[in-house]
Amino acid sequence: GVTTIMEFAFEGCSSLQTLLIPKTVSKICDNAFGGCDELQSVTFESESLVLQGAFRGCQKLGTVNWGEGSIRLETGVFENCVSLKSVVVPADNDRLDGTFCGCSSLESVTLPEGLKVIGNYSFYGTALTSLKIPEGVTHLLYEAFSHCENLNSVSLPSTMQLVDVGAFRGCTALNELTILGLNELGSWAFADCKSLPSVEFPKGAISLLNGTSHFENCTSLSEVIVNGTLTDGTWVFTGCNQISDVWVKQDTPFKINGTYFPESVYSTATLHVPCGSEES
Repeated sequence: GVTTIMEFAFEGCSSLQTLLIPKTVSKICDNAFGGCDELQSVTFESESLVLQGAFRGCQKLGTVNWGEGSIRLETGVFENCVSLKSVVVPADNDRLDGTFCGCSSLESVTLPEGLKVIGNYSFYGTALTSLKIPEGVTHLLYEAFSHCENLNSVSLPSTMQLVDVGAFRGCTALNELTILGLNELGSWAFADCKSLPSVEFPKGAISLLNGTSHFENCTSLSEVIVNGTLTDGTWVFTGCNQISDVWVKQDTPFKINGTYFPESVYSTATLHVPCGSEES
């Protein structure tokens, strides 16, 4: 039986509506079914399958049945599949890269427990409304959830090490953010999250990477709570002119960089430190 479906093999087959992948197939290459505009459902019977960017731009694809086999997703598998509304990522994936980029109707995703890395543009521009990233995930890379404009709730696990450049940039509905763990935060990670009212950093040292603007133009941000220390970074909260309270909860507060906040905040906001704190 067929074991590999090569690049562009069925690209643009405009009459294809349903697809069954038999168990003999172990690899489907880039754009094998790209641009099949009428394709609505795919069922996999493969026992073990590597799935590359096979279904890019299948605009009517709304149903994916994984079956019982082992399926690994590589870069851009369902990029711009604008009718896909819900998906359960197969358990055999420890990394995603651009997998659902541009899936503008995707409202619900279930991530596997073994996932470690959510790579560049993985959920860029999707319609997700809430996101609980499972324990074990350590890295959110470049613009992983950028411009998810319906996303209102995000929870980052205690295992999180890096939230990279622009990871949640432009998530304009985000109003609830829980950070249980974090070591490094990239520039513009939460820029333009205009509905975010507060941010609380966990204990430990958090490095503000890449320089600037980590929370740029979060125009509803009024409260910043730091349970550990922040290092590096400039203009971290530029454009966040509504900040009224900054809480630093270490007995020996860290030194707040003079460019972290807009100039007006230094004269109008209240800095809260524990009673009896020592100067850093």
